[in-house]
Amino acid sequence: MRILMTLFLSGALMVIGCGDDDSGGGATGGTGGTGGAGATGGAGATGGAGATGGMGATGGGGSSLSATVTWAPIGGCDPDEPSDYEVVISVENAVGDVTILGNVNGCSPGVLDALVNTVGCPNIRPYLSDVQVEDDTGLVDIEFTVEVCGSGSESS
Repeated sequence: MRILMTLFLSGALMVIGCGDDDSGGGATGGTGGTGGAGATGGAGATGGAGATGGMGATGGGGSSLSATVTWAPIGGCDPDEPSDYEVVISVENAVGDVTILGNVNGCSPGVLDALVNTVGCPNIRPYLSDVQVEDDTGLVDIEFTVEVCGSGSESS
């Protein structure tokens, strides 16, 4: 009976002891695992370094990308007579690849997709226009109006 009682108590203590070891070890393992998750979170912090790319966007908004659009008729121009306009997009402080996309509504072709563009307008009304310039740090949007036989410029 003593042997059974000893085995029973020993088994109970082992179970309790193992439970303590497991919970302590499990907690430590859990903490270690959490630390591992923290390390993964650290990798998330590397994703946060991707947010440094976002910081580049902050740099883009704060100091880098800027653009100016300048337009003028090419040669002579008479109201109600079609003429060509040169639309020039100047980009400063760009980082990486630059994409230009815009249009001069009512002119043909009205697409602006290069640094120097030629569009033909019928010269019957003002032409609302828009151009977006994008680089690796961000985007600037410039709205402007091409007046009949007029020239001008607009900056971001």
